[in-house]
Amino acid sequence: MVRGPARHGAVSALLCACLLAAVAAAAPAAAAGTSAAAAAGTATGSLVLRAITPPGAPRTPFKFVISCTGDAAPIERTVVVRVVDGLGAATVAGIPLDMACLVTDHPAAGWRVETANPQAAVASAAGTPVEFGHSAPAAATLSLVKTSDPDGAYAPGAAPPPVTRGSLITYTLTYRNAGDLPVTATVTDAIPAGTAYAGGVRCLPACASPPTVAAGRIRFTVSAGADETGILSYAVKVADDAADGDVLGSPAVIEPGPAGSNAVLHRVSVPRAGLRVTAAVDRDSAPAGAVIAYAIEVANRGSARQDGVTVTDAVPANADYVAGSATCAAPCQASYDAGNRSVTWRVGSLEADEIATGLSFLARARAL
Repeated sequence: MVRGPARHGAVSALLCACLLAAVAAAAPAAAAGTSAAAAAGTATGSLVLRAITPPGAPRTPFKFVISCTGDAAPIERTVVVRVVDGLGAATVAGIPLDMACLVTDHPAAGWRVETANPQAAVASAAGTPVEFGHSAPAAATLSLVKTSDPDGAYAPGAAPPPVTRGSLITYTLTYRNAGDLPVTATVTDAIPAGTAYAGGVRCLPACASPPTVAAGRIRFTVSAGADETGILSYAVKVADDAADGDVLGSPAVIEPGPAGSNAVLHRVSVPRAGLRVTAAVDRDSAPAGAVIAYAIEVANRGSARQDGVTVTDAVPANADYVAGSATCAAPCQASYDAGNRSVTWRVGSLEADEIATGLSFLARARAL
């Protein structure tokens, strides 16, 4: 019959499928994470990976890369171990006993490995321990010191050192990373009100990017290596209309942190004229033919140096100049102009509070 063989074939196919399923169910499956060699019956062992940190350290993930080579196909695995209360561990099983393995520790950012890295190991039935010790989290410790030329250091409660209109101030910012982790940092300093940026930028070592000047501030970006010191500098010019007594300057800031520098201050001092001339004679009255001695001194009572100081005095109408009598101490020069009957002393420069003395001449009294 035609339909008989067809039914017999369907039953046979069903029996075969059931037998195959039974065989598959009887065969043990390879454990998750084990190698093909383990599934094939090759003797295997394990590695026990341990990450050790100082007690009290935060929960930290560490990544281990295991590379094994031998007669079987190479094995490479990545295992992440999370450390809690100073210790983290993970067991990696199914590694053939005849394979040589290399374990490399990839610590979390900021941590350092204090033991050999990588480490060689061979798996064992009991589990070969592979330990990596780690330092406390590394950190960048930034500080900043500000100085200037002219010197802007001052004692608390004292007036800041003076600067004059149009003068230059060069600021130097010395940064230091006392930590054991490199860091990219920014140093920002305010350009004082009453001044204008005047260039003179310097970065030692070189800045990570060119400094920028905007919104009244100068900003440096630096790469501060572990235990590294660097120097930054720039200049400003005191405005020609800066007010007398204005205080210039402020602390700079370095980030991350942020940490502020010391303050460097200057006080604007507008020079004031203050020349005073004093004249004296050696007698109140003189008969005809008597010689009268005139003595003059000039003092700078202003707040700044005065250059090109010249003093002129007229010979009295009832007296005649005694030739060659006009004198003064060098570098001062004295002369007499017969045309306008006057004596001139070219004193030169006088510092603030300096007095030039010894300006003198003689005149002979006429008969009335």
